[in-house]
Amino acid sequence: MLRVVACITESHDLRLVVVAAVICLTATLAAVRLYERANEASRNGRVGWLLLSGLAAGTGIWSTHFIAMLAYEPAIPVAYDLSGTVTSLIIGVTVTAIAFIVSAPSSRLRQIAGGAVFAAGIGSMHWRGMQAFHPQGRLHYDPVMVGASLVLGLALAILAMIVFRPKHRSRQLAAAGLLTLAICSLHFIAMAAATITPDPTVAMPDALLDRSQMAIGVAMLAATLLVGAGALLAQDLRGRRASAQQMRLLFAANPVPMWLMELDDLKIISANESAARAYGYSVEEFERLSAFDLIHPGEHEALNAFVAARETAYDGERYWRHVRADGGELLMQPIAQSVDWGGRKVLLSAFFDVTVREHAAEALLRAKDAAEAASRAKSEFLANMSHEIRTPLNGVLGVASALQHSGLEPAQKEMVSIIQSSATVLQRMLTDVLDTARIESEGFCIAEAP
Repeated sequence: MLRVVACITESHDLRLVVVAAVICLTATLAAVRLYERANEASRNGRVGWLLLSGLAAGTGIWSTHFIAMLAYEPAIPVAYDLSGTVTSLIIGVTVTAIAFIVSAPSSRLRQIAGGAVFAAGIGSMHWRGMQAFHPQGRLHYDPVMVGASLVLGLALAILAMIVFRPKHRSRQLAAAGLLTLAICSLHFIAMAAATITPDPTVAMPDALLDRSQMAIGVAMLAATLLVGAGALLAQDLRGRRASAQQMRLLFAANPVPMWLMELDDLKIISANESAARAYGYSVEEFERLSAFDLIHPGEHEALNAFVAARETAYDGERYWRHVRADGGELLMQPIAQSVDWGGRKVLLSAFFDVTVREHAAEALLRAKDAAEAASRAKSEFLANMSHEIRTPLNGVLGVASALQHSGLEPAQKEMVSIIQSSATVLQRMLTDVLDTARIESEGFCIAEAP
């Protein structure tokens, strides 16, 4: 540890070391934000954002390395091989892009693999960059410290991938900080592992870049990186803010009562005007309540079960009794789904007022029951009257039959015959009416017969 500190403080220009660290942190922040955007993008757009993440991270690693190398002051002539310098940039960008493609926030195994690939990108870029570094002397490395630099870089890169979470700003900052530590620790521990033995007989190769040329090249690339990443992220942020503003307007203007609640205690976070108006509150008053304040006490047991189950969706399978500010009751059908809100999961709920519809349905059902009861009463009355109506009619028919055989005059017999036929027709009609009434009153069962 002391050797690393001594290397930084005694062999480096601390001002350039700070610049290298700032550029590294800026690059990793940009890479992490681009990686977050990749996780939100569609399948077709995701690869492009992942490649941009690799470009930001790889260029940041490369810029950090060579700015730190410019800060390195070995007190002997040094120069840089152009081909090795360019190759190291390509390696850094390519391998870190692969690291972001391999990693996935939802898979711990892929997070570890992505961190390992990222660390491999840092290490391979560093050692290719060191091959492009040509001091007028002989380079020697302490293998123990070289191994320590690789192990620490690996551990920090893996931890950064594990810590990262989309929509969590604090965890994204932590991930960027850990990646910065991985890059800087690997570089400076590896530099502390290097020892240069001056040797004026070492021939400097042709086509080398001196420190001033390297400084200009690194500065231009770093500036391009920072400006490009900043512009891209700013444009994307403007688009997302505009989209979020549109969603907020749609939420606020929706005629259906809607509000956002915490998942753990159903505290209301935000509500639209329709919700406040439906319950008789102002929006400010409404947003100080929880679902327990709005739902009838008789429903609290079911609501507690919903919270205990940590449900993230509700499909409106039943109606819930709600209570207005004035004590009146509403019958509501809720539909809910968990959404991301400011980096955390909350419950977006819409409530459909079915009070009037249910009251109308209940009134219609009562009217139907009353009509059926009246019909049954009528049928039962007619069925019960069957005996009282048929008894006198049978008496009429019996007396007419007796008169028919009592030696009447022909004209009298004809009149009695008319009485008999008319009474028989009346009896048949009454039988049909009364039988129908008995069927309606469930006195008969009808069965089909040949």
